[in-house]
Order: sequence, then structure tokens, then C-alpha cells
Amino acid sequence: NGWLLVEGTMSLVGRRCPAVFHVTFAAVASWSVIAVLREEPFFWRVAPAFLTLGGSMIAAGVALARSGEGGRLARLAGGVLIAWGIHRLDYPFLRPITWAAPIGFSLATLLEQLTAVSFVLLHVERGRRRLRGSEERYRGLVEDSPVGIFRASRCGELLDASPVLVRLLGFADGTPLAEIATSPAWLPLVEELKELGPEGAEVELAIGGRMRRLALQGRRLEENAGWQGIVQDVTEAHRMAERLQASERLEALGRLAGGVAHDFNNVLNVIQTGVAAARDPRIPEGARTQVLADVGDAVDRGARVTRQLLTLSRFRGVRERFDLGLEVSGSARFLTQIVGDDVSLDLVVQPVDVEMERVHVQQILMNLVANARDAMPQGGRIAVEVARVDDADVGADEPSLPWAVLRVRDAGVGMDSATQERAFEAFFSTKGKRGTGLGLVTVRAAAVTSGGAVRVSSKPGEGTTIEVIFPLASGDEVARGPAVERRLSRVLLVDDEAAVRRGLAEPLRRAGLEVVEASDGAEALDTFAPDDFDVLVSDVHMPELDGVALAEAVRRRAPEFPVLFVSGFSETSVDEILDRVPGARFATKPISAEGVLAELDVLGRR
Repeated sequence: NGWLLVEGTMSLVGRRCPAVFHVTFAAVASWSVIAVLREEPFFWRVAPAFLTLGGSMIAAGVALARSGEGGRLARLAGGVLIAWGIHRLDYPFLRPITWAAPIGFSLATLLEQLTAVSFVLLHVERGRRRLRGSEERYRGLVEDSPVGIFRASRCGELLDASPVLVRLLGFADGTPLAEIATSPAWLPLVEELKELGPEGAEVELAIGGRMRRLALQGRRLEENAGWQGIVQDVTEAHRMAERLQASERLEALGRLAGGVAHDFNNVLNVIQTGVAAARDPRIPEGARTQVLADVGDAVDRGARVTRQLLTLSRFRGVRERFDLGLEVSGSARFLTQIVGDDVSLDLVVQPVDVEMERVHVQQILMNLVANARDAMPQGGRIAVEVARVDDADVGADEPSLPWAVLRVRDAGVGMDSATQERAFEAFFSTKGKRGTGLGLVTVRAAAVTSGGAVRVSSKPGEGTTIEVIFPLASGDEVARGPAVERRLSRVLLVDDEAAVRRGLAEPLRRAGLEVVEASDGAEALDTFAPDDFDVLVSDVHMPELDGVALAEAVRRRAPEFPVLFVSGFSETSVDEILDRVPGARFATKPISAEGVLAELDVLGRR
């Protein structure tokens, strides 16, 4: 009992029991056994045990009273324990006295009960102190937290709110919770709580005359007892993120501008030297022809750069319905020139009708086939396939749509997972200085603009397969037979750039067309008469009266009059333009006279 009492008390006050007590208890226990076996007299049998027990109780009482653990209750329990220890000391002396024994036993019982009650009260007080300490620590954490913390009932009543939350919502410290719970600053958060998912939500509120963005995180308490959560002001973080994104966009724009400037400088250099050579009367005719061919190739390169930029800007040109398989087959010669002599090209196509910008097919083919060629420096085979696929094959989000797939497969070096993750990142290239990092970006932009998607499958050393998926066109099939043509030979050509007008007008006249030029929309409208012209060919962006307004004015005089828009870029979407001028055609600059003639042939078949 003495050993347990000392160990327990020392543990209670946070101290270790001295080693001398362990030695003493072991010695006394051994003597007690020996004394019983030797049948020693009563005094010698019990005196060592009771003297040790009394001393240990007095020592435990002193330690408890001095500890300060429990305040007055600790001193009370310590005093009772000391009194009981003193009473234990008299047992060997008073027990043999017959009349003193009942008094001693009664006193021992009373002290035992007092000790038990005092220790119970001491433990209760210690529990209360720990609870108060825990509450104070919790309150300190809540009040010192940089985020607002709250508890709310099922109906949104604010039950508890940290000072930070009170200030976040625009109230002064000490504002009653009932006032906050009915304020316009708290009610939107309650509505968000009702629909809150594990990812949280962000809410924009007008607080103190300023718009603030608050991030809300919370969870529903057990048994639908309400909510608890945190609210954080992320206004500045959001603003910094926007600034970072703007900075990254400017950096990307700078890299893009640098790359475009480099490409166009090369184009302009070829054109400049070519024009100078063409003007030189000393140059042989054969060399002059080659120089002009180089200039034409440079113009085509510049046109590809601008088309790539328009695709990246999500500019939407004319969407046409055509046979994707037939379009890819018609590009065989062009693709063969791209791959060179060391790479063979296999085309396997099915007739599938799509509705998209025809130029996007050429962009996608050119980039994918060029990438496949570069992945096989030692040569090999590139397979280009066009097929109709079920939605289950592509994992489409819209299973009701049928799909067409343009697949390009090579047996090249392949890509690891890290490269695949960055494959569609702007300006990322594995070709070093030879690559622009815009090829696959252009492919994805063209696919997305056309309502499709891109899938990549690749392993290092096993080649790469890229699938570009488009929704099939709905409705009637594309007419593949010959159409009845109407020649549109009298052209009203409108462009505010004189060089552009001359560059188109003269070749069109040599092709047998009658061309009347106008420098702007107002001049064209003054010139126009329905019986004098067969078609209007107009730029879109012009001062005063733009091309769309001109076409609308012409249509008011001559409904369904054929119109061809020719423009490098339009802030108004092409779909909107064609809605305003139904039946018109839209071609992107740069365009040759042959391109204009082809567009006029399409208009003439309508």
C-alpha cells in the first residue's frame, strides 16, 4: 500500500519516486516475511511495516501539499494524508492497549474516508483545470488564427465566430452574432454552405465598399447538427495570381512575337532579294523564274505562319461540309513532299463527312506528318488513316455524337510520360532550335475549334500515335457529283489597300473577268448596280463603311446577290458575319487570284 501510495502521489504531482523508497519497501517486505516465519513478538513484526507506511504517507502528503497541483484541495488532501500517516505511526504502540484499539480503528476509518473524498475532489478539480486550459488553448488558436473560423446551425444561424471572421465580414470586434447572422455579408456564405463540396468555394462580396473574394471551406457536423468551417480572404492572392498569369501571358506573347518576327524576317528577306533580282535586267531568264518561285514559296510560308496565329487565337473561319477522307487523299502529293525520300507514306481513308474549316485539315496534317518524320531520322513508314469510330472507342463526353478520326502513326523514338504531359505546352519542343513549340499546340487548337479533341499514345522506342477526333456532320451527305455552274464574270472588287486591289484585279482580268475596283465601302455602294455586276468581292475591315455593312446594303438592293468576303482577321466572328449575310463566302488573306477564282466557282454553283 505504501509503495502504491507514494508512486501514485508522485505521478500525480509530476515527480519520480526516489530510489530510497524502493529499497526501503523491499527491505521492509522481506523483514515482514522473516518475522512471521521466526514468530517474532508483535511489536517487532508490525513496527517496521507501520513505521514505513506512516513515513511514506507523510512524505506523500508533504509532496502533494507543496505541489500546488489543485490549490487548496491539494493542500487539504496532503494534510489529511499526513494526519493519516501520523496515525499509522502509533499503531505498534497503541494496538496492545485494549481500550485504545476501538478509538484507533475509528480514527483510521475517518481518515481513510477523508482521504478518499479529498482525492476525488482533487481529481475533479484537476479535470476542470485541464478543461479550462484546453478551452483557453482552443480559444487562443481560434483568435490567433489568420483565417476566420465559425460554427453554424442547420438553418445558417451563426453559433460561434472568431474575431478574424467578424472583421472579414466588415464588423467591429464584439458585434453580436445575431446581427452578423442576418447581414448581407454572411447570408451568401450560408447559401454556399448548403451546396458546398469537398473542394470548397469562392464567393465575391462587397464589404466596406470594396469587392472581396472569400474562400470558404467547411463540413457538415454529425447528425446534421450544422456546419463548421473556415473563411479566408484570398483577394490579394487572387490578384497576385492574375498578375502572374498576365506576366506569363506577356512572356509567352514576347516569345511568340520573337518567333513570328524571325519567320517573317526570313520571308521578307527572300521577297526583298527576289524583287531586287527580278528588277535586275542582267539576270538570266531561268534565274529570274527561280527567284520568283522562291518569292512565291516565301509568301506561302508567311501565309502558313498567319494561319497558325489565327488558329492559336481561336479565330473561326468558314466552316464547310466536306469529305475528310477525300480531303486527306487530295493532300497526298503535298504530304509526300514533306516526308522526303527516306520516309514512306501510307494512306488508308474512308469517306466521312465533317463540318469544319478546311484549312484546319491542312494544318493538322502538316504538323503531325512533319513531327512523325522528325521522330524517324533514319527513315521509316508513316501511316495516315481516316475512319469513322464509335464514341466508346474515343471515350467521348457526348456519346450521342458519331465521330471521325484522323490518325497519324509513326515508328519513331516515341515519348515518355513527362514529354507527353508537356506535348501540348506552348513553345515546348524536343527539336531544339529547329522547333517552334507550336506544332501540337496548333493541332489541338484546330481540333478544339472544330468541336473535336486530340488523343496521344506513345512509348519510348515504340513510336507515337496521335488521333484527332471530329464530330461527324449531321444531315444529308456531301454531294460528290458535278454541279451546275453559273459563271460570275463581272466583279466589284473592294479593298482599301491599293496594292491588294491591284494584285487581285490584274490576274482576274487576265483570267477573262471584268473587274471594277473601289477603294472603300462608300465608293463601292455608289458604283453598285444590280445589273452591272455578278458578284461582290470585299474586304471586311474598311474605314467608314465596312464590308459587312456594304454587303447588307447591296442585299437590300439585290436580295441573294453573291458575296465573297476576303479578310486577314475579323473581330466579328465569321459565323456572325455569315448570319448577317446568308449564303456569302469567307476567305482568309493572303489569297491568290486562283484562290478567288476557286471561291467564285463555289458561289457560281449555288
